[in-house]
Amino acid sequence: TAERSLRRSKLDGSKIELLESTNGLTGEVCGLALDRIRHILYFSDANTGGIYFLSLNSTNPSVKKLVGDLNEPRGIALDPKRQLLYFVESSGKIYHVSTADKSNLQKILLISRPSNVRIDTIALSLKGPRPTHKLYWAELNSNVIMHASIEGQRPKDIAGTDGSILWPRSVAYDDEKNYGY
Repeated sequence: TAERSLRRSKLDGSKIELLESTNGLTGEVCGLALDRIRHILYFSDANTGGIYFLSLNSTNPSVKKLVGDLNEPRGIALDPKRQLLYFVESSGKIYHVSTADKSNLQKILLISRPSNVRIDTIALSLKGPRPTHKLYWAELNSNVIMHASIEGQRPKDIAGTDGSILWPRSVAYDDEKNYGY
């Protein structure tokens, strides 16, 4: 965030490459999602209120806007099989948008929490048949972790209602071991 850039490297720290820098699109990157099938990197920028993407197949990749006019977009998660990108606004809203046709985008509101709720993160459980898929998110102000169906139905507190969690910032889900982090 400080240098307003996106970089990548090998996991051993070698071969650091600059992907994007200082053109106003990398103000406060809060979420990253990688489509390994199509080699596309998606990122949210809270300062510009947009979600952007970058093709990693290109020798000269350029950033393009996927969706804009958002209220501090934060965490993002991708369902690459269905080409759906899920994202949160800090104001307590969860949406998804299809990444299949980037010229005709329509964001779909799935969850709208009370206006005092702040959400920074989202995770998906995509194992098994679609009716069992879930959204997971952490609510900073209410100090709970919640989940709902992948369509945003039946939201439910799953952790923190007993006061055991304070200011949760991130959440991850392990489909193999059935653990939330």
